[in-house]
Amino acid sequence: MKFIDLHCDTASRLFYEKNLELKDSICKVDINKLKKGDALMQMFAFFIDLGEIKRSPLDEFLAMYDNFKIQLEKNKDSIELFNGKIDLNKLYACLTIEEGEVLEGNPYNVEKISDMGIKAVTLTWNYENSIGYPNFNFVHKDKGLKKTGFDIVDELERFNIIPDCSHLSDRGFWDLIEHCKKPFVATHSNARAIQNHPRNLTDEMIKALGNKGGITGINFCSDFVADSEITKVKDLVRHMSYIRNKGGIDILALGSDFDGIENEVEVKDCSYMEILIDEMKKEGFTVNDIEKVFYKNAMRIFK
Repeated sequence: MKFIDLHCDTASRLFYEKNLELKDSICKVDINKLKKGDALMQMFAFFIDLGEIKRSPLDEFLAMYDNFKIQLEKNKDSIELFNGKIDLNKLYACLTIEEGEVLEGNPYNVEKISDMGIKAVTLTWNYENSIGYPNFNFVHKDKGLKKTGFDIVDELERFNIIPDCSHLSDRGFWDLIEHCKKPFVATHSNARAIQNHPRNLTDEMIKALGNKGGITGINFCSDFVADSEITKVKDLVRHMSYIRNKGGIDILALGSDFDGIENEVEVKDCSYMEILIDEMKKEGFTVNDIEKVFYKNAMRIFK
């Protein structure tokens, strides 16, 4: 079955690790694995760790972006850059940013990244930035978007770039609910009621995001799923079932976080997504439900 994965950190690995290729590598996501798994689109995040970089976040992003564009050009016969239209017979790379400080607090930079093909921005990672606050360890959970953050969100919506609330503080999430005119997403977040992790969504958040028309991508990281060394399919589907019951089937999507998580997963890499299907059927998901989770809900957001 076709699938769209809302989040992976493969672009960062290709930048920081030597001799890795987008076509075929040790990564959990590459072109050969995507084709084997019958992927429709992979969202590639340019992840910037503000605590590790030696230059400005914008410069770090630009270097990572240039590196990835070289890889896309080398493989242009196999994968296309997503430009807003989807052909079910093709494979697409959708570009996103994971760390809103790439914009350096300047709303005018939104047009620049739009011209570069960026389609979503994770507003914060684990550090406070000019947009707002992270939910890391719940330290800033009651602090919302800053004035600059609201200005940047307005520009993101104006240029049809999707705000991503994964990593954002709880108050920041509610600011998006109240302020955004369009649906937004949590590219890789699960249910906090099942796994009490600050990166997961509360029941109230799930309901509000669903009512807003947004989606959340199920994260495969064990810290967000269950207390086990290997993320099991049954536990992933348990989160899916819970979120469906709270927010409806239209809220669910896939957000593996492949190449950004350290633990192993029963879904070994992006070529194994279909092993989720049997477990989903056992939990009462219909074929139409599964299609929505695998790709149709994400397609709706992009449209």
